[in-house]
Amino acid sequence: MSDLIFQFQPTGKLYPNANYKKYPSHKLYLKKKGNLLFQSKPNDVKEFKPSSGWEESNEPEYHLDDVAGKIISFGKIKRILCFSYKDITLAIRINKNHPVIIDCLFDKKVGLIGKFPEDFSEDYINQKLSNYPVKYDLIIFRHYLEHFKSPKLLIKSIKKCLKEKGSMYIEVPDCSKFIVQGNPLFLWEQHLYYFTKESIWKIIKDSGIKDCKIYKYGKDIEPSICCFCFNDYEKSNQMIDYSKIDKSNNELSIEINFCKYIDSWKKFFQLSNRKKIILGIGHNADRFIQITEAHKYIDYLVDDDINKQGKFLNNFDKPITSLEMIKNLKNY
Repeated sequence: MSDLIFQFQPTGKLYPNANYKKYPSHKLYLKKKGNLLFQSKPNDVKEFKPSSGWEESNEPEYHLDDVAGKIISFGKIKRILCFSYKDITLAIRINKNHPVIIDCLFDKKVGLIGKFPEDFSEDYINQKLSNYPVKYDLIIFRHYLEHFKSPKLLIKSIKKCLKEKGSMYIEVPDCSKFIVQGNPLFLWEQHLYYFTKESIWKIIKDSGIKDCKIYKYGKDIEPSICCFCFNDYEKSNQMIDYSKIDKSNNELSIEINFCKYIDSWKKFFQLSNRKKIILGIGHNADRFIQITEAHKYIDYLVDDDINKQGKFLNNFDKPITSLEMIKNLKNY
């Protein structure tokens, strides 16, 4: 498919008044090659990073107890390498059962080669790890692969730190439930790749991993694809894979599905005479308003977070308020 172009203003930005100077908008060029969906002309991820860095992880963690149990079943783990701070909570779960040494490549306090992964390229990481003296039983890499231009190179670089019979756990957002089916709300500008089970397995396999068992966790906003990767076939055979890779044909036009989604909402706003409220002003609501041009039709933005109330979204001239401040709710 040719590039599908979206114009986005970074989401989650709130302003003190309606006339405040806004962050610049960016174009997102989306391309599909086989089962792989990616940005063909990505902006530098650092352009979207808050001044203090992405210090808080909002990735789903409800499944990590189950993931930790599977990893512990592989056998004795003495040393774990975390790619970033997002991996620490899983490493701690493993450590509760079997005390281990935990290192972290990127961490704002004690990172081995840096503070924030988005500040460094795959080439820099590869150079730093090319002769790294320590080898690990387990490497954890959660929700960062999608932020890099060359995910295969990155996996190859990190794999150098893995013991001959070590394991790697890779987790990425699953785009098959929403993006592939035509919902563009999850086209985050920070994500350079949008993975399905089949496309992440191909990249893992091409990076030199011998075997991989893939599971999907989560049925809500953005499920996770969880990949248990092995250098040792014998170890991988201890697991039962309950979710085989979906090899169905996903070559339907994503562009057509996106247009249907956007046009259906625009038509709804144009035809509906009722007043309208958007509840919960987070990244998804911001993205929804931008894509559907809903700011022309929404009467109120409502959020119960007092830190958001009184502030403004881009291209919306009414401040975020609380539900208690709105009269005659039956009319909405």
